[in-house]
Amino acid sequence: MMLLEIKRKRDAELCQYIKELASKSFNNEEIKRYAYKLKDLYTQDFRHSYSLFFPIITEIEKDKSSSVEYLTNNLEALKEIVEIDNLNDNKEFGQLSSPLLKLADHINLEIARYLNYVEKEEQTAHLEQKIENSTNQLNQLKENLKKATEDLGIASRKIKSVQGELIAVLSIFAAIVMTFSGGLNILNGVLAGANDLVLPERILFLLICGFILINFIFAMMYFVAKITERSIYARCETENCTCKNNKSPKCCGITRIRKRLPYVFWLNVAILILLGLDILWILHY
Repeated sequence: MMLLEIKRKRDAELCQYIKELASKSFNNEEIKRYAYKLKDLYTQDFRHSYSLFFPIITEIEKDKSSSVEYLTNNLEALKEIVEIDNLNDNKEFGQLSSPLLKLADHINLEIARYLNYVEKEEQTAHLEQKIENSTNQLNQLKENLKKATEDLGIASRKIKSVQGELIAVLSIFAAIVMTFSGGLNILNGVLAGANDLVLPERILFLLICGFILINFIFAMMYFVAKITERSIYARCETENCTCKNNKSPKCCGITRIRKRLPYVFWLNVAILILLGLDILWILHY
């Protein structure tokens, strides 16, 4: 029975021979030299280990300078030399015939197993790539859906804003029309009843009607702005002003009206000045 250390050594030699046979295509003389090497190797009941071949085939395929095609062709050439020798009377390689057939069969089986393994690996890699592409497409669709949802929300808010602005404009317009219509009716009535009054007194009544009409229009605009959640205030330009936040304002009410509602403030100031001048005119008339 062969010692374990000797068997390991011969297995290593066989692996080296297989790698060399896979390195290139040999001529008959070179193949014959390998036949002698294998003949010397397969003595003393040496049997190769089947488990050695798959790692060797894998290593050969990964090595760009080697090829399993060279290996199979060289093994076929070895088998042919041994078969020819068996037909002759010399039978120089007679004891190598059976081990060589087993060696070739085992190597061919491992080559087939490796090629099948590579095919499965390629199929798996292809499937993983398809899964990755599908995942990327799904993520892209999710991003597109998220963006579309955000755009829809923005569009919806814009529509609501436009609707609110339209309501505000129409409401303010209606309020102004109604106020002017009512004011003109009142003004016509006042003028009709003031035929017997002197000019300063007529101007006094006109200024009072204007004062009431302007402030009534402002009140209507203020209520419409509150309902439509719009602001009719001007921006306060005072540095460090607290009117625009929830803090207590530093300025008094009149000053706030002058800063935030300048058009209303100065119209009322102008009318009140004219009223004062008109009253002085009446007193000295």
